[in-house]
Amino acid sequence: RPIWRFLPADGEVPAEQEGDFQEWYHRHAVAKKLGKRMQRIALFLSLLTTLELAYVVFRTEIFLDDQASESMMRRLPTFLTARLIVFCVLCYWSHMGFTEHRWILDYSRTVQQRLLASFAVIGLMLFISYDAVTKLPSNEELEAASLARTPSASGQEHRQPLHSSCNFSAMFLLTFFSICMQFPFLFAHSCTFVVLAGLIIWRMDAPGKNYSQGGVLLLAPNLVFSGTSKAVFFGCSLVQAFMAHSN
Repeated sequence: RPIWRFLPADGEVPAEQEGDFQEWYHRHAVAKKLGKRMQRIALFLSLLTTLELAYVVFRTEIFLDDQASESMMRRLPTFLTARLIVFCVLCYWSHMGFTEHRWILDYSRTVQQRLLASFAVIGLMLFISYDAVTKLPSNEELEAASLARTPSASGQEHRQPLHSSCNFSAMFLLTFFSICMQFPFLFAHSCTFVVLAGLIIWRMDAPGKNYSQGGVLLLAPNLVFSGTSKAVFFGCSLVQAFMAHSN
């Protein structure tokens, strides 16, 4: 039931009606089938992690670089640690949803705040995990790509396939919104993801990136977004917050 149905004619919500709406919303939109939803997310992420790890190991060979720097040697442990943190968070809430259902219903404000913090951590860990399996193109690769775009004698432009970093950038966007937007947070809580998206985009433009060696994870992220991708990422977060405000 939308919040506007609780509004009186003057548009002001009495404290009692606001409390009723908060209680109703928490029971029907947040706490309902919490354990099962967490299990579905964990199953989806486990299958996705398996496929992504197989792709990285057998197709990109990013963990087998002969000239691996110290930051690249940390890629596999970083990827696995970030995904393990996500699984631990999901397992915790799945356990709470099945064994502590009464507590979840009775302490709506605390539960929503903890869920918000949990999904913010999940979003950040997803970014770190995708960053860990992404390698920026070397200077030689960038130069080759630039030459490949030079028109040939026939006047046709040869294009090389997109670098693998674009694949993981797209996967991060899809996974971030598929998982972090599973719960219809209220407007104030949804604004947290707008801030998180802004921080991630800001760190992507971190100064001092060395394209010959790649970034150092969070200090200089390896994931690369085009201007359009950044606008879509931030815009979708704004739309999600706007929909939470409208509902």
